[in-house]
Amino acid sequence: MTTPVQAVFWQIWHGWRWGLVIGGAYLLAAAVTAHLLPDFLRRTPQGEAFLPNTGTELALPCICLVIHLAAAFSLTGADLKERGYWKTMFVLPVRTRTLVAWPMIWGSLALGCVWLVVALFVMRPTGNAVPLVWPIAALAAGLTLCQALSWMPLAQHWLSIVFAIPSALLLGMIVAVVAVFEVPEPIATATFLAILPLTYVACLRGVAAARRGDAFDWRQWNRLLAWAAAWRKAAEHPFHSAGRAQLWFECRAFAWLLPLCMAMLVPFIAIAVLLEPGSDLASSRPLAMLLLLPVGLAAMVGYQLGNASFPFVATRPVSTAALVRSKFVMALVSALAAYIPVLLVVPLFFVRPGFFDSTLQAARAAGMPKTALVLLLAVVLPVLLTWKGLAESLWMGLTGRAWLEKAFAFGFATLFGCGILFGLWVTFYPQVQALLWSLAPWLLGLLLVVKMILAIWVLSSLVRWRLVRITTAGLAIGVWSLVVVVLCLICVWLIPPQLISTSIMLAGVVLGIPFSRIAGAPLALAWNRHR
Repeated sequence: MTTPVQAVFWQIWHGWRWGLVIGGAYLLAAAVTAHLLPDFLRRTPQGEAFLPNTGTELALPCICLVIHLAAAFSLTGADLKERGYWKTMFVLPVRTRTLVAWPMIWGSLALGCVWLVVALFVMRPTGNAVPLVWPIAALAAGLTLCQALSWMPLAQHWLSIVFAIPSALLLGMIVAVVAVFEVPEPIATATFLAILPLTYVACLRGVAAARRGDAFDWRQWNRLLAWAAAWRKAAEHPFHSAGRAQLWFECRAFAWLLPLCMAMLVPFIAIAVLLEPGSDLASSRPLAMLLLLPVGLAAMVGYQLGNASFPFVATRPVSTAALVRSKFVMALVSALAAYIPVLLVVPLFFVRPGFFDSTLQAARAAGMPKTALVLLLAVVLPVLLTWKGLAESLWMGLTGRAWLEKAFAFGFATLFGCGILFGLWVTFYPQVQALLWSLAPWLLGLLLVVKMILAIWVLSSLVRWRLVRITTAGLAIGVWSLVVVVLCLICVWLIPPQLISTSIMLAGVVLGIPFSRIAGAPLALAWNRHR
């Protein structure tokens, strides 16, 4: 490498090359499929009505590639847990503006090329008249905003969430306004380009401060903490056990992440509730979004809560099972705290005219027993699903292997893209659908057998390595079986058989309730702790 700039580019490419290769391969496959579909559809009874939807479905997995590129050029490293530049980059013999400008230019060009390929070779051949210029400017603005937030050295790391969520939502609202109201392309492009100088200055100041070893410190927050520490009564008794001390540490280190994200998002959801045109129960889409939002966030932040804080935790005189138990309890505390901001917004729905009356009408139509059960599920089920999303992802973080997290992320993106292509192939070849429906019970049975084999292997490994007792393993099986039976009975009672087959519904419940991912968390931690 002849220049430091080439060295920076090589580090970005080398750390994220496999995702870029997979994304490029999918772009090629989607472009070829989009060009072959129109001629094929003209020979089918459906005509060209399915073309726009088909193009949208083909372009949907490209979101994974956009996220991958944004992460690559924002973090400029191979590990998502390392914020900002690698420290070795700060000593490169280049000016700060060179160190900042080139990743911004490379990332903007890469995202622009991805959009041009999607628009010219996927969307437009399938009848979607998408614009070309202003989405590139919007992607560049979003990338540089991510870079500014990632490269900003903060003494209080939680401030990055406070800055990131409102900024991202504000930019998303601008994009939505431009797309919905069909703002002329020159005006839309100029709007997004006007953001780039601001983000460039923010990036420049952040990297310059990091190179000096400075950090943006919110001193008022430090004064507030000092006042709270002086006002708070000193602890008179130590923790009664090492497990309670570990739980306190886990809650202080990780439990606040999901509630903080919800606290930043809830004001925007409240605005959406007030602006929603409908007023009855059926048109309240923000209510479902509000209740399920922590569930979606939990799936994304769960592996981060599995961070075992090594090497500090490994030296503590606490068993592996106790450490994992504290993680699970911390996940429950985080799930409960995440719904505190939700409770502040729920009363807004009942203030809207017609909502309460439509709710009473639906309750009378369903009957008292089903209404009571639905209300109970509305209160309990979102919290349990949020805990499930946090707990079933803990094992990835507990392994301490970055390559495993990347492999699952790449595997999910690959399955997502292949699933879209396979779904289109099944849709346009009706003769295959009958064969797949006949094979569906066998495929579900195969998945159930694989789930059972993995569960047996996990339990036997836990007992063989003396991580849990045999009675504890039997209790885990009993609890899982009880949850499955209760959910199956509820589904059979509430869901009409005309909507979905009872056997498929029961198989979906059994497959949806995790066992190996939760029971395997002690194995993952032991693998990490004794390597």
